[in-house]
Amino acid sequence: NSPTALSWRDDNQSLTVSLGDLEIATYTYDATDEQRESPRPFFHPLRTTAGETVSVYRPWDHVWHKGIAWSLPHFGEDNFWGGPSFRRGEDYTWLPNNGAMRHERVIDAGLGGGAFSFTHALSWWTQGGKHVVDEIRSIRISPNVDGDSWTLVFDTEITNVSGADIQIGSPTTEGRENAGYGGLFWRGPREFAGGRIAGPGGATGEALRGTRG
Repeated sequence: NSPTALSWRDDNQSLTVSLGDLEIATYTYDATDEQRESPRPFFHPLRTTAGETVSVYRPWDHVWHKGIAWSLPHFGEDNFWGGPSFRRGEDYTWLPNNGAMRHERVIDAGLGGGAFSFTHALSWWTQGGKHVVDEIRSIRISPNVDGDSWTLVFDTEITNVSGADIQIGSPTTEGRENAGYGGLFWRGPREFAGGRIAGPGGATGEALRGTRG
C-alpha cells in the first residue's frame, strides 16, 4: 500500500480509519456510556498525519466531553450534552434529563473516490424513555493529495418525532453569559490551552465568537 492509502475496520461498536499504517480516527457509533454522560456517538482518538493526538476522552473536569461529538445541552427540557443542566436562577443542576443517541443500523460503509464514508441511523431517547428524534448521520474522511492532512465531513439530518415543538437552546438562552455552546463539539488536548485560533480573513480570538465558517 502507498503511504496515503486509506483502510478501515469495524468491530460492531466502533470503526477505525487508517492512513497508511497510522490510525487517524476512531468513531464509536454505538456508545455505552453512563446515562448521566448522555451516551452518544463520538470521535476519539483523532490524530494528525504526524501522529499527534488532537482529541481528549472523558477529561476529569468534564467526563461527558468525548473528542468530537454532536451534542445539544438544551433540547427542549432534555440534555443531549451530558452532565448537569443550566437553569435560570439555579446555575448548573443535576437533573434526570440526560438523553441518549442510540445507534439503530448501518446504512452504508466503505471506501470510494479516495475517501471513507459511513452512514447510519440513530434514534434519540429522553432519560424518561420517550423517543423524540430520528436521525440519519453521515461522515466522510479523506486525505489531501499530498497525504499531509485529512478532512472530516460531518452531515446530519434530524427529524422531530416527539409530536410537539422542541426548542433548541444553550446555557446562554437560559441566562448564562458567553455560554452559547452546542452542536458539533470538539474537546481538544490541554496542550492547546493558550493557543491562537485563526479564522477566514485573519480573524482571531474573540472576533470569531458567534461567527460561522
